Amino acid sequence: MGRQSRIGHNQRQILTVLYDYSERYPQQWVPHYRIIDDLKMDESIFSRAIQGLVEPPNSRNDFKPLVEMTHPTIAYREFQGEVIPLPDNATMGDALFAMKFAWEGNTAQHNFYRITDLGVERLVRIRGRTHSKPSIKPTKSAASSSIASQKIS
Repeated sequence: MGRQSRIGHNQRQILTVLYDYSERYPQQWVPHYRIIDDLKMDESIFSRAIQGLVEPPNSRNDFKPLVEMTHPTIAYREFQGEVIPLPDNATMGDALFAMKFAWEGNTAQHNFYRITDLGVERLVRIRGRTHSKPSIKPTKSAASSSIASQKIS
């Protein structure tokens, strides 16, 4: 395997949030809007940071992504007459937040992400810890409330 590229601060934050989600919801995809909200990160900064985790920085054939990306065809939910892409572990708060993005015309929520095993290994190595969980945790969004703990049926 070739030399791994350097991980920047924003990429480390994204890996940390995805790691935290993978601890709570193994093998579940995290919607774009949820990561943006948890990190309070600007859309353009997120787009540049995630690209280096998903796609090779150059034409190397041996690139192994630290983050997997997929599109919402994996999980659609119907909410108040609108089709909004949500992961299986979505809460009512997630649905409300997705509706807000849809109403505002934001199309970026169409991507879903999850950390790969290589991403977990790399994050642990960056943190210099072998057995402890990274310390950054996502914050609850304004859309999350007491109803946010209810599963969408």
